[in-house]
Amino acid sequence: MPKDLPDYLEVDIADVELGTTLHLSDLTLPAGVTSVDLSHGEEHDNAVLSITKVKVRASEEDEDGESEGEEGTSAE
Repeated sequence: MPKDLPDYLEVDIADVELGTTLHLSDLTLPAGVTSVDLSHGEEHDNAVLSITKVKVRASEEDEDGESEGEEGTSAE
């Protein structure tokens, strides 16, 4: 029933390791709520969360070996 739909789903990822993917079947749904996708079979157990490592690109300042505040300084 629409009145049973939660405003949000809370997922505790404190102990989830890098490279882990959580699927619909991993979620604990409130009483009276079912997943329509899961009712269609295992092939519909979609990923809802994937823990990956962030890829960081170096900024122009990092490539030049200077950081902000070093420009215009002189050694007297």
